[in-house]
Amino acid sequence: IDFFHMNSNTNLASQFEDQILSIGLCPAISIPTHKRANCTPSCIDNILTSDIDKVFLSGTISDCIGDHMPVFEFSNITFAKPSKEKHVRYYDYSNEKLDKQCSQYTYTNLLRQFQTICRYFSDPA
Repeated sequence: IDFFHMNSNTNLASQFEDQILSIGLCPAISIPTHKRANCTPSCIDNILTSDIDKVFLSGTISDCIGDHMPVFEFSNITFAKPSKEKHVRYYDYSNEKLDKQCSQYTYTNLLRQFQTICRYFSDPA
């Protein structure tokens, strides 16, 4: 689809333009990308972007290999660094830590705590 022919509401190029603009995309290339002897230059190779304000340079590279010129775009884009952990850790249990925690409790200590809890709940006050 030649971007140079997007001036009529009835042609395919205009319909394509309406579609890409409706989903928030914008062409970054606005110069001829295809040149052939005895033909009108056209803009049929393109790069679509969702943030045209971040594009600071786009265009074509002249080469003699074929009819299509390579296209390029340079944008000022920053990528968010991923967090180091993908989940929130609420605990850090290991056998060693569990053994250490359990060694602090003796039968007498646990019995005393249990009796305290029972008195608390059985107290009518």
